[in-house]
Amino acid sequence: MRFKACGEIDCWVDGKPVTVTTKGIEADGLTSFEIALETPVQRQSVVAMRIAFQVGRIAGAAFEDPIAIDCGRGRMEIGDWGKIGVLENYSGAMRYRRTFAYGTDGELLVETGSSGQVIREYVYLNGQPLAVLDQVTEGPQLVVGSSMGGWIMLLTALQRPGRVAGLVGIAAAPDFTESLWRDGLDEGQRESLERDGYCDIPNCYDDGEPYRIGRGLLEEGRDHLLLEADIPIDLPVRLLHGQLDEDVPWEHSLTVARHLHGADVEVLLVKDGDHRLSRSRDLARLIRTVDALLEQLG
Repeated sequence: MRFKACGEIDCWVDGKPVTVTTKGIEADGLTSFEIALETPVQRQSVVAMRIAFQVGRIAGAAFEDPIAIDCGRGRMEIGDWGKIGVLENYSGAMRYRRTFAYGTDGELLVETGSSGQVIREYVYLNGQPLAVLDQVTEGPQLVVGSSMGGWIMLLTALQRPGRVAGLVGIAAAPDFTESLWRDGLDEGQRESLERDGYCDIPNCYDDGEPYRIGRGLLEEGRDHLLLEADIPIDLPVRLLHGQLDEDVPWEHSLTVARHLHGADVEVLLVKDGDHRLSRSRDLARLIRTVDALLEQLG
């Protein structure tokens, strides 16, 4: 794994510390790092990095360039290769599927997502969800959020109005927990929530793994509902949504736009786009949207 960053890097693979080698330092302090495993790992692995980088150097980003991954040769049994998770590693693919935190003694705690555990997809720094914005960035930020991240994006703008300059949402899903509880769960899933504290809902994408929804997530969602009244956000907002979205109806973005107090709100619908909007042309559209908004914000 090769990447560039400004600062100090610690790294763990499957919870075990690995050596981070410095390969070069540029005049402005940008450092090239390399992480190489002594023994190849022929399975999916959890890679966690702690980055102490120069605050404000590149706004809210941790890396100035993409992370490059080199994969070695390996063997697989004949069969349905599409169901062999390690196949993703041969193309250098990455999946962000687990959270991690640091214990008081420095121990790395990895959320395994095993049965009975609730997976939370929030970003924390020293236990505080907004500390990333407060401690890692400087000045007004353009915040981008996808799906549930679009909900968190709006909550962030409400809680830190002086630190957020604009918003870009991709299939933004504020209040989705309430609509899921009201219309999206069958009797068996409701019974699983009561009995086990979580339930699985179908996943229509290629990886096929069901979404695990915890009862705590649904209960916490009720404390952060936004669409029961006007949303007092007066910022430039761009909302992108695919009309073939099977997870969050595209009409939801229109509802969000109606509730936002500000006038500078635009909704862009993609007729053949799904929930993820992750095709090359979708990503190019997102980049154009972000670039245009950054230029507007100066």
